[in-house]
Amino acid sequence: MSALVALREGGYAVQRPDGTLIAVATGMFAGGLVEVSGTGLTAGTKVVTAS
Repeated sequence: MSALVALREGGYAVQRPDGTLIAVATGMFAGGLVEVSGTGLTAGTKVVTAS
């Protein structure tokens, strides 16, 4: 969940290492993980996480 960015207009996104944001829809939350889906997001997509 440390990769989710709350958007001002509502909803969430993840940030790529180059700084671009990908809007995501959240699914199930469990054990500190969250299921996400979105256009341009595929399995293995690298994202920035909070430290």
